[in-house]
Amino acid sequence: MPDKIVLHIGSHKTGTTAIQKTLLENRESLKASGIFYPDIGFFYFGHHHMVEALRSEDGDRFAAMAEEINALDGTVVISSENFSSCPADAVNTLARLLKAGSIEIVYYQRNVLELIYLWWLELVKHGNKDILLRFYADSLTRPGRQHLLNPKTILDRWGDAFGEDAVKIFLYDGISDTVSHFMKMVLGLEEFESEPESRYINKSYDTASVELIRFFNAAGLGGLALVRENAEGRQFLERIRRLSAPYISILPVDFDCLPFKRIEAELHKAWLKRIQNHNGSKQLFATRSVEIRYVDPAFWYSEYEFTREVLGFVKSLGVQ
Repeated sequence: MPDKIVLHIGSHKTGTTAIQKTLLENRESLKASGIFYPDIGFFYFGHHHMVEALRSEDGDRFAAMAEEINALDGTVVISSENFSSCPADAVNTLARLLKAGSIEIVYYQRNVLELIYLWWLELVKHGNKDILLRFYADSLTRPGRQHLLNPKTILDRWGDAFGEDAVKIFLYDGISDTVSHFMKMVLGLEEFESEPESRYINKSYDTASVELIRFFNAAGLGGLALVRENAEGRQFLERIRRLSAPYISILPVDFDCLPFKRIEAELHKAWLKRIQNHNGSKQLFATRSVEIRYVDPAFWYSEYEFTREVLGFVKSLGVQ
């Protein structure tokens, strides 16, 4: 049985991929220190298949994984940002089946002002076609649909299942390097020297590129693959960067917006005592306003010739 299990549950957009890549690349050296990053339920860089098994109706699948974990010793690290979206019954199953001397839940919380935009970017990369302003409006009027806008609900599930004292929360904005922070502050490896975190960060795209990807998605194509792998798609990328400049708009976002104020207040009231790096102020997040840049969709009507060429390209790929 492990002496300790560290469950790194996210959340999304807090450097989870960078942490996972570092753990994977250092798997053997970590093992020499009694820290295991097992390949049980492993996919890509983290334990994403474990989350799938946990959420599936096949209870035996995850139970078998739990038995393998319980057979390990030392400190076992399990990491997947998808744990943060698990429903209560899945979290309770995890708590019931995992056995260790102690279990620690590690959760990084990003400034909520940034999360809607960052989550929209992530969804666009995976095929979403929503216009940013529509996505924002839907998220703020129905915040229950976005798990990232409900950190208290997420943490309540894990606190109820494992006990509040098992939960450690870190404010992402106050950490300059999440990889170094995780290895040193969570795993206690004070001598660990990490690679620059920028090496591991998921590739991001500029405002114009994201709009082209979104437009391709709306036309029924995989926009991200086109701008990455198709030569003509990449040519459109260069052109939209130039043509869209006059259509860049700014969406100001701040804590005067009631939903954001409520999210921060609820998190502060319920979970302040488990936030490890809070400065003691009444506000959790130091940055109180941000400006989101996006391409006004009117671009596609105003730059008709460019739009016609893009649609012609789409048609040439067999999409009507």
